[in-house]
Amino acid sequence: MVYKCNFFYKKNKPVFSNFFLDIPDGKITALCGHNGAGKTTLLKCMSGILPSETVVQNTWFVGISGSLISHFSLEQNLKLIKHDISAARRYMEDFGLTEFVKRPVKKLSTGQQILSSLIVALVSGREILLLDEILSPLDPVNQEKTIKILKESKKTVLITSHDLNTVCELSDKVLILKKGQIVYENDASNITPEELKEKYKVLAC
Repeated sequence: MVYKCNFFYKKNKPVFSNFFLDIPDGKITALCGHNGAGKTTLLKCMSGILPSETVVQNTWFVGISGSLISHFSLEQNLKLIKHDISAARRYMEDFGLTEFVKRPVKKLSTGQQILSSLIVALVSGREILLLDEILSPLDPVNQEKTIKILKESKKTVLITSHDLNTVCELSDKVLILKKGQIVYENDASNITPEELKEKYKVLAC
C-alpha cells in the first residue's frame, strides 16, 4: 500500500509535506518515533479522522482509548456492523471478554476497551488496521495473544509503539518517523532489538 500526504495544523506549519509511505500488503508494519513525531496524526490522516487530502479506503483505526461507542456494550457495537459472528465469539473467548459483552464499554478497564475495539476491527471486514499504541496498556498475556492474532489475521497492519523489543517481535517491517518524515526503514528480520535501539537513538532524537 502506498500513501501520500500533505497535512497542516496551521497554514505555515506543515506536519506532513510531500510525505510518502509504502507498507507491504498483508503484513505488519511498526511505526516508531519520539512523542510528537507525528505517529498518531499520520494514522488519523490515513483513516480520515483528520481532514487530510488523501484518505486510505478500507481502514479501521483503534487508538489507545479504543474506537467504540462508549455507552454501548461490545455486543451493541458489533450489531452496528456486518461481521463474522463466529470469529467475534472466538476472539471474545481468547481475550476473556465473554462475560463482559453486555457491559457498557466505558465501564470496562482500559485494556478491555482496547481489546473490545480490536475485536470489532478484526471482524469488521476492513483489510487495513491502523493501531495506535494499543499494546502498552495490555498485560503481558494479552499482549502475547494480540501479537499472535494480528500475525494470523493476514491483514495489512500499521501499528505505533515505543517498545522496540515488541516491535521486532511483532512486525515484518520497521519504520522510524521524525518530524513528519520517515528517517529509517528495514525488514524486522534484518535487525535485532539492540540494533534498532541504537538506530533509534541516532535517528529519532
